[in-house]
Formats: sequence, C-alpha cells, structure tokens
Amino acid sequence: MALQSNPPTQLLLVAVVFIALGVVPGSRNLHRDAWRVGYSRGETAGFHQGLNTGRNQGFTEGKIEGYREGLRRGTRIGLKQSAEIVQAFVLSSSSISGIFLGSISGLLLASCLACYAYRNKNEGKTKRILLILLTSIVSLGVVVSTIFASGTILLIFLNRLPKASLNSCLINSENLVERKRFEP
Repeated sequence: MALQSNPPTQLLLVAVVFIALGVVPGSRNLHRDAWRVGYSRGETAGFHQGLNTGRNQGFTEGKIEGYREGLRRGTRIGLKQSAEIVQAFVLSSSSISGIFLGSISGLLLASCLACYAYRNKNEGKTKRILLILLTSIVSLGVVVSTIFASGTILLIFLNRLPKASLNSCLINSENLVERKRFEP
C-alpha cells in the first residue's frame, strides 16, 4: 500500500531493479571482453617473447656451431699447410744439403789454393795468376751457392706461409658471413 501511495518510491525501486538487471550481465560481458583483450595481448606478447628467445637462442647456437666449424676447418687447413711445408722442406733438403756441402768443399778448396799460392809465391807469374784466378772462381762459386741455398730456403717458407695466412683469412670471412646470417 505504501508503495502504491508513493510513486517516487516505486520509480526508485523499478530503477534499482532495472539497474541491477543491467549491471550484472553488463559486468559479465565487460569482464569477458576484458579477459579476451588481456588474453589476446598476453598471447601476442608471449609470442613475441618466444620469438625473440628462439631467435636469440638460434643465433647463439648458430654462432657456436660456426665457431666450431671454423675451428675444425682451420685446424684441417693448418695441418695440411704444415704438412706441405714439412714435405717441401724434406724434398728440397737433399738439394740444399748438396749445395751447402758443395759450398763448404768449395771453400776448403779455395783455402787450399790460396795457401798453395801463398807458399809458392816465388814461382812463375803465370802459375800464380792461374792459382789466384782459380781461387777467385771457386770463392765466387761458394758465394753463389750460399746465396742460392739461402734463397731456396726463403722461397720454400715464403711461398707456403702466405697461403696458410690467406686460407685463415678466408675461413674468418666465411665465419663472419655465417654469423651474419644468424643475426636478427
């Protein structure tokens, strides 16, 4: 009765009921929409985080694998170059030893001829001139042989070592290219 006699109270009650009926579903919808948006954003952020983690991990693993491959190839090529240097030195050691032996024997012969020419300085001028000329020729041969032997040794090492350093530079450049492929 009191409600019928008081229209503002009736309107207030109706408004409260309608507000309650609208707020409960509305809050559910809002909560559901907020959950969907949050889930979507979380999923996107998680995907990007996973992508970054996977990319960084792949880059690290690729870099380590590249270093290992470079080390293996460098070791292989270095051993090959070392073997080539040793082989070339062994193959040419006989000729080098022959040159040095010839130089030493030539030096001894030149010394003997010089001593003989000095001891027999009272003999004829022609014989002395021939001995001096022969001593000079033998000494010149000793010098040329020594220079040739030294040049041969230098050529062996100078022809081999730049190849090894060039190969190491090529390996480093290939590793750099491989690392660049894994970089983000």
